[in-house]
Amino acid sequence: MQLGHRSRGRAMFGMGAGVSPADAHMRGIAAGDQRRMTAESLDALVRLLHGDEPVTVRTGWFELRDARLYLKPCTKPCSDMAVAGAGSERGMRLAGRYGLDSLTSRSLRGAS
Repeated sequence: MQLGHRSRGRAMFGMGAGVSPADAHMRGIAAGDQRRMTAESLDALVRLLHGDEPVTVRTGWFELRDARLYLKPCTKPCSDMAVAGAGSERGMRLAGRYGLDSLTSRSLRGAS
């Protein structure tokens, strides 16, 4: 949120599970857990960024108790958010579930 305020709303929040087992290794997690963890964290983030109610979430790897943002988004409903979808359709499904933008290798090259 701080970056969104500092850039006057010109920041985009992008996320993705990573496609390489090396990504998981560097983060100290099993490669098979990356996509589940991305979905769990994205659910919590969307609730924090779009809602006014406290968020309580418990997963196998993180917990939030009555969490709130200290800074509200400077753009409504929040900063642009996008989900990377390289290598799998799962990222696109997550983007669709929450109404977020999607990033694919085609969109990064500027193809339409």
